[in-house]
Amino acid sequence: MQLHELYIKTNNRRYRVALEDILLVESSNNYCRIHTTAKKSHLVRRPLEELADKLPAEAFIRIHKCYIIGRSHIQFFEGYHVQVNDKRLPIGRAYYNELMEKMVVV
Repeated sequence: MQLHELYIKTNNRRYRVALEDILLVESSNNYCRIHTTAKKSHLVRRPLEELADKLPAEAFIRIHKCYIIGRSHIQFFEGYHVQVNDKRLPIGRAYYNELMEKMVVV
């Protein structure tokens, strides 16, 4: 079964978020902030590892101990940084080689 959406629990509500609308997931301890194309963000009490297991690997990639990004939202790479929408994010050295292997560069 192909996953196309997540339901994000915030307070007593569950918000539907399409996977293609997720720009990036940013972690801080046991919380993650999910940033979307609608310029909204949702704070969830889940560690990044747990969210990484739920997101399809063909659509998302881990670039840092604190970040997962939507592959379709990558604008460009420059050294050890990646641009996603208006955010310049660091690429962790531990993730760099794996990231470059997954990207098709011509």
